[in-house]
Amino acid sequence: MSLSLDLIQNEVQNKILIGLHVTYCFQGCSVSHNLAVRGYNPTERQTTSGITASELLITWTKMILQEFSIDAEADILTSCTDSGSDVKKALEKVLPTFREWCVSHLSHLALADAFGSSLDPAKSRNVEVRDLLNQCRKVIEKINKSKQLKATFDGLVLSDVGRALKMKNSPAHRWAAIDDVLERLLRLWSHVQNAFNETKSVFP
Repeated sequence: MSLSLDLIQNEVQNKILIGLHVTYCFQGCSVSHNLAVRGYNPTERQTTSGITASELLITWTKMILQEFSIDAEADILTSCTDSGSDVKKALEKVLPTFREWCVSHLSHLALADAFGSSLDPAKSRNVEVRDLLNQCRKVIEKINKSKQLKATFDGLVLSDVGRALKMKNSPAHRWAAIDDVLERLLRLWSHVQNAFNETKSVFP
C-alpha cells in the first residue's frame, strides 16, 4: 500500500490540516481512497513531550490509519509527500517507507518547462509560448475589466453557444489552472470565429 501524506495550511481559518490518501492494487486494478482531511492540532502535552515534529506526525498518521484497520508498519510500503522537511523525515526516517515521486508534480514540471510557464520568468525555457500565454491573459483581463467589451463578447457567445461562458484567467505557473484557461479560450475563440464568419457571409 502507498501512502500520501500532506499538511495543509488553511489561511482562512488559520488552521493546519492533515490529509491522508492511500493507493493499492486489488484484483489487478489500482484503488485509491482519500482517508482523511482533518484538523492537525497536537495537544500541548504532545508538543512538549520531547518527541520531534516528524515523530508526532507519524503518531497522528497511525491513529488515523487504525480507524480504517490499516497497520502502518505492516501495510504501508511506499509513500509520496510534498517537500516539507518534517513530512519527508516522517515517512523516510520515522516510519520508514520507500519514497515515490509524485506523478502530478512531475507532470506539472514537465509541462511548465514545455510551455515556459515557470514561476520565475528568468528560468523560462520557452520564451515564445510564455509570451503567448501572457498575451492571452492580458486579452482575457481586458475583456473582463471593460463593460463594453464584456457585453459585446458575451452577446456573441450567447448568440452562438446559447449560454453564457465566463472568460477564465489564472496564474501562468499553475499548469492545472492554465490548461483550463487555454481550453476555455480556444472553445470561446472557435465560437466567436464562427459568429464572425457568419457575419462576413451576410455582410461581405
